Amino acid sequence: MIKLSGGQAIVKMLENLGIERAFGVPGFQALPYYMAILHSSTMKHVLVRNEQAAAFAADAYFRACGKVAVCDATCGPGATNLVTGLAEAYHASIPVLAVISNVVSTNAGRGANMETRQDEALGLFAKDVVFIRTVRRVPELIRKAFHTAVDGRPGPVIIDMPEDIYYDEYEFDEGDFVVYDTNTSPADRFVPEPARVAQALDALRRAERPVMLCGGGVHNSGAQQQVQELAELLGMPVATTISGKGSIPEDHPLALNVYGRYFRYANEFIQKADVLLVVGSQLAEMSTIRWSLIPPTAKIIHLEVRPEAISKSYPTQYPLLGDAKATLEQMIALLKAEGVEKPAHPPVCDEIAQAAAAWRERVSEKIDDEGTPINIAHMLDVLSKYAPDNAILVGDGGFAAHWSSCFWTVKSNQGRHYIANRGQAAIGFGLPGAVGAKVAAPDKPVITLSGDGGLGYSVMELETAVRNKLPIILIVVNNQCFGYVKALEHFQFGEYIAVDLEDVNYAEMAKVLGCHGVRITDPKDLDAAFQDAFRRTDVPSVIEVLVTTDPAQMLPGKDNRLKNQK
Repeated sequence: MIKLSGGQAIVKMLENLGIERAFGVPGFQALPYYMAILHSSTMKHVLVRNEQAAAFAADAYFRACGKVAVCDATCGPGATNLVTGLAEAYHASIPVLAVISNVVSTNAGRGANMETRQDEALGLFAKDVVFIRTVRRVPELIRKAFHTAVDGRPGPVIIDMPEDIYYDEYEFDEGDFVVYDTNTSPADRFVPEPARVAQALDALRRAERPVMLCGGGVHNSGAQQQVQELAELLGMPVATTISGKGSIPEDHPLALNVYGRYFRYANEFIQKADVLLVVGSQLAEMSTIRWSLIPPTAKIIHLEVRPEAISKSYPTQYPLLGDAKATLEQMIALLKAEGVEKPAHPPVCDEIAQAAAAWRERVSEKIDDEGTPINIAHMLDVLSKYAPDNAILVGDGGFAAHWSSCFWTVKSNQGRHYIANRGQAAIGFGLPGAVGAKVAAPDKPVITLSGDGGLGYSVMELETAVRNKLPIILIVVNNQCFGYVKALEHFQFGEYIAVDLEDVNYAEMAKVLGCHGVRITDPKDLDAAFQDAFRRTDVPSVIEVLVTTDPAQMLPGKDNRLKNQK
């Protein structure tokens, strides 16, 4: 027997489940939980400066290493600050455990300090809300919360426990804390009926111009290698959503890069496709250009773990309900059993190479632009010279993700090396996302690209990075405004409201917070700045890049919503 408080029991169960990191801001209601982490040999806590950042960091932690993390918050305002971050995780199918406190049980409903209807607010963006109202059930309910988060379609789960239960003690049996799975997601992998898989493969074999479309579900499932192998066996090009970017190395001969609103050349291949194999994507607005991209003549094979996503946007001739990795493995095994071998040089590779060269020529004025103000495409091109193949790039919401998804090339699919919060696309994700990614992958360089508008949401997480000795590289592109919105206002109305900001010197601000900071106005200084940043292993580096303040030049490409954009 072992006597533990409710807070200690939570931590012991999380330890047994293999959870190693929690991000959050403590409150007095749950102090036994924090004290238990303090004395844990395997679980560590990262104090952030806002609970929203805790949810973003826990989300990015999973994306970077494939393991579930915790975000925690006190009741009332602490808990409700988690909403935006949990909404992102929910819509992106990212498993997160949110441990929150509540008021003393006997005071509930009497107007207790900080009491609010937090579970109703958070429950809208969670797979489940697990209420713990007696200490003896802590192990059972934490186990349930974890498995709910990782089983089927992954997602966040709320664990709500009142203050008195955190402090209450109980004589547990050691057997109460036994777990049968450790920190993995998905916990269980299921595949479609064999007949459905065979029908889908038959359609792919008969296709003249098949294309695979990969979403974030590929990364969530860890199916990157299977995507590449199946594509190579069938000589099939691969395009990705922003969330799915890097499902195949983007310098691979079959890679088409990102498709949709901002793209290189993938859209033209999709529009000519006769069969589309959609893996881990719901074919949402941005990737389909408001549902106008997919040709009506194309047959769709849709592999998804979420039944509600299949045929949600387009009629699906071949629905495949199952885990991406396990199902693609099944397809590969069937092809190999039939004697199918990887072709030496699929003819479509020449077509892709020609399209890539034509795109490079079309955007050469951006990539090769060595003038001032600095062009973001040119800056990303210079950055790519110094970033190792295993670097993780975190794109903030808004045009930071749009520019980087289009002009940044992911060269490795050994894990996820590009992270963008496309579940909700909230700006402010970039910096706390980089914190979470660096904690998850300390041996990989972590870069984040943020606009000055988005950085304002979470700039104090620089102090978090300094305090935790996380040498992330933050590139802030300063255009003195909320650039994406200003560009849309420009093309639609030609006048502006609520978008302009002061020209803050973020490099100097970074130095005050204990970071290395440099402000770049001349593109000739980019090389030295990036080289220096990658050499630093002690403190975060903030590279502020002054980019155009002309709203006509702020978008990375043509936006389908704008009629006046040339």
